[in-house]
Amino acid sequence: MNTIKNLILAALIEYHWHIIMRCRRKEEKMLEHGERLTSSRLMNLTKKIDYHGSKAFAYEDTYLAVNALD
Repeated sequence: MNTIKNLILAALIEYHWHIIMRCRRKEEKMLEHGERLTSSRLMNLTKKIDYHGSKAFAYEDTYLAVNALD
């Protein structure tokens, strides 16, 4: 059962990191094209990165806790 749980947690961690990296690339392009730091588009993208970052770290902690029990 732990193998399945580890696989699911690993997939969730990878998913959230993929979203974070995609948003960071988008953020960099927006800044290169002169988007202001206080723009609503950039703020919304930052909120999305923060959300997925907190989820990724929470899943990583859970993953480490599950593997520590083995």
